[in-house]
Amino acid sequence: MVAFLLMLLFATYGDRFFPKVSAATITVSIEPDRGHVGDAVRVVGEVETSNGTYAIFFGDEQVKSGVASDKVVNDTFVVPHRPRGEYVVRLHDTAADTSASQTFSLETGYHIGALVPPSPEQFQEGAQVKIQVNVTGGEKSVIYHANVTVVDPSGAAYYDDTLSLSVDSQGDAQSTTVYPADFLPALQAHTNYTGWYGVYLNKTGSQFLSFDSLFIGLTNATEYHKFQAVNVKAAGYTQPNERAWVNITLGEQVVFSQSVEPVGGLVETGWTIPENATLGNYTVTVISSTTPSTIKPVPDVQNFTISEAFLLCRVQALNLNDEPVAGIIVDAYRKVDGETEKVRGNATDAEGWTTLLLKPGFYDLKALWGNEPDLLEVGVLSGFGVVENNTKETLRSNLTNVRIIAEDAKGLPFPFIEETITYNYTTTGNKTVSKQRSFLTNETGVWALDSMPINMSYTIEARRYGLSFFNQTLEKLPLEPFFTLTITCPVYTLFVKTLDSSELPAQNIRVAMYEWSGKVLVDSKTTDAQGNAVFSATFGRYRVMTYSDDILLNETIVDLIEDRLSLSIHYQVLNIDVSVVVDDYFGTPIPNALVKLEREKTGLDYEVVANSTTGLDGAASFDNIIGGYSRLSVYVAGQLAETRSLYLDASKKVVFKIDGYVVVGGYPLETGQLITGISLALLVALFILTLMHRRLSRVFLRALSSLRVLRLTLLPLFPALFGGGA
Repeated sequence: MVAFLLMLLFATYGDRFFPKVSAATITVSIEPDRGHVGDAVRVVGEVETSNGTYAIFFGDEQVKSGVASDKVVNDTFVVPHRPRGEYVVRLHDTAADTSASQTFSLETGYHIGALVPPSPEQFQEGAQVKIQVNVTGGEKSVIYHANVTVVDPSGAAYYDDTLSLSVDSQGDAQSTTVYPADFLPALQAHTNYTGWYGVYLNKTGSQFLSFDSLFIGLTNATEYHKFQAVNVKAAGYTQPNERAWVNITLGEQVVFSQSVEPVGGLVETGWTIPENATLGNYTVTVISSTTPSTIKPVPDVQNFTISEAFLLCRVQALNLNDEPVAGIIVDAYRKVDGETEKVRGNATDAEGWTTLLLKPGFYDLKALWGNEPDLLEVGVLSGFGVVENNTKETLRSNLTNVRIIAEDAKGLPFPFIEETITYNYTTTGNKTVSKQRSFLTNETGVWALDSMPINMSYTIEARRYGLSFFNQTLEKLPLEPFFTLTITCPVYTLFVKTLDSSELPAQNIRVAMYEWSGKVLVDSKTTDAQGNAVFSATFGRYRVMTYSDDILLNETIVDLIEDRLSLSIHYQVLNIDVSVVVDDYFGTPIPNALVKLEREKTGLDYEVVANSTTGLDGAASFDNIIGGYSRLSVYVAGQLAETRSLYLDASKKVVFKIDGYVVVGGYPLETGQLITGISLALLVALFILTLMHRRLSRVFLRALSSLRVLRLTLLPLFPALFGGGA
C-alpha cells in the first residue's frame, strides 16, 4: 500500500522536482565543439517558450542568459578557465524548465608574449624584457616545462629552457623569464639591434607552440607631441675611445645632430621637440664616427612620428597622509561625441608630480597604482578642466603608510629581519594578480612601506636567516594615514651534548654560541660531567663552536627553529692515543730519539703539543691528546731526521724508518759516518800491508846476498857440499 501511494505521488508531482529534458521540444548545437579557454562558442538552438528566457551553462557554471527571439536562440559565450577535459554545454529554457546539451572538448592552450610598454612607448636597445608563458586548459597537477627561444633581427637565436609551470585548480599555469638576462649562450644574448625579435615557445626547427614578436627601438616611443623629449639609446658601442653621431632628420632636413661618447657601451642622448616642429615622420640614425668603429649587421635606424600638439598639465598625487606619491600612473578620460577618450599619463616622480599632454576639455583623472599591465585604481578626480598649459591639480589616493616593527621577546628592536609582503588585488582589467616585495628591517627594527593601497589583501611573513617565524594575512587595511604591525621573534631552548672519540661524555668543553651572520657572541658555557650545556636564544641560525683549552674542536651551524632543540656533537679528535716507532736503516729500533707532536693553528703555523723520547724498543707515545691537523717531527742525536704531517681523527700507530741512521752498539750513527769510518779503516789496513811488503822484500834480498857470499867462501873448502864445482 505504501509503495502504491509513493508511485501515485511521483506520477502526480514528480515533474515539479526534476527538470524536463526533451530533445524533441528543445534543440541545441554548438560551434565549435572543441577549443581553448577564451574561445567564443556559438550556441544555436530552439526552446519551447516563444520569447522566453534562457540560460547557457558550461558544466555547472552559467555563462550566458538572454531572451529567445520567437523560439530561436543564437548566442555566444567565452570558454571559462577550466582544466582540460570534456564539458557539457547546456541550453536551458527557464520558463519550461527543459534543457538540451552538447559536449565541448576543452583542449590545452599555450601562449607566449613579451610584456611590452603601452603604445606608443617601446623598449630601447639594451633593455631587459619580461616574457610571459601561459598555459590554459592544462591537466590537473601537471608541471609543464617550457623552452623560450628569441631570434634577434640578425637571425641569431638564444634560449631559456629552465621554466616550469604548475597547473592550478582552474587549469592555468604561468611563468616569466627575462630576455636577455636569463638566456643562453651566456653573455651573448642581447637587445643591441633595432628591429623585430621573434619570441617562440618550444621551437623545434620551424615548429613551435606559440609565437610573439617584440620590437626594440632607438627611441623610447614611436610617436611624440610637441614639448615632449625624444630619448635615444643605442647599445653595443664598445670600441676604445669611440664616439657616435646621433642624427634626427625630417626628409633631407637634419633637425638634431650630436656626437656622443658611449658610457658602458651605451650611446644615449635626447631631443626636446620644439613648439614649431613640423608634424610628420622623422628618422633617427646612430652610427660610429671613429676608428676602430662598431659595425652592426643591423643598422641603427628607426622612424618615429610627431603628431598634433597637446597641452602640458601637471598633476600631483597625494596619499591619505597628504604626502606626495611616486610611481602613480595618472590617466585622463573625457567624453567626445558620446565616446570615452582615454589619454595615458606618465608615472609620478619622487615629488608625486606627473605631466599629461591633453587636448582642451574636461577630464576625469584616475590614479593607478602598480606596473603595467597590472594596475589598480586607487583614486579619482572628476571634472578636471584643461584650458591652458602648466595646470596644477591635486589627486588624492587611498594609499596608506605601512610600518612593520620587529621586536625580540623583551620588546627591544630587532634589526635585519627578512620580511616578505605579498599582496593580491583585482586590476583595472578585472584580472586578479599577486605581487611580492621583500626587505630587511633597519637598525631600529622598523621597515616602512609608504603609500600602499588599502583596498587589497596582504600576507606578511617574517624570516630570520631565511627561516620563517611569522605569517599573517590582512584582508584590507584601515582608511587611515598609517598602519602599524608589530612582530615578536620568539626565544627557544637549545640542549648541547658533547662526546669524545670513545663516545663518552666530554666534560669541561667550552661551548660558544655566535650569531650566524658574524662573530657576535650570544652566550658561552662549559659542559658538565655528563657533557651537557643548555642555552636560551632567539629564533634564528647560529654558529656553535666548541673548545678544549682554547683549541677549536668543532664548528656547527644550528637552525634554532623550534623549542627544546637537541644538538649532539661527537669529537673524533678528542682524547685519542698516538704511538710512534722509530727504526734505523735496517729496521732496528732507535732509542733516545726525540719525537715532537705539533698541532696546526692557522695555515702553516704550528704549536708544540708534547715531546716524548723513544725507549730501547724505539717507541714513544702520546696519550689523551686532541687530534686534528698535526705534525710529527723525529730528532736523532739532536738532529731533525724527518717531519710528517697528518690528520689525527683516531688512535693510531705511526712508524718512522730513518734511512739516514744505523744503530751500532746501541748508539745511532749516520750511515754516511759509518761508511766513511769503514773506508778509512780499509785504507789504513792496505797501507800497513804495503809497508810490510816492502820491508820483507829488503830483508829477503839481504839474506840472499849473504848466502851468495857464504857459498863463495865455503866452496873451496867443501866442494862436494855445493855440487863438486864452482
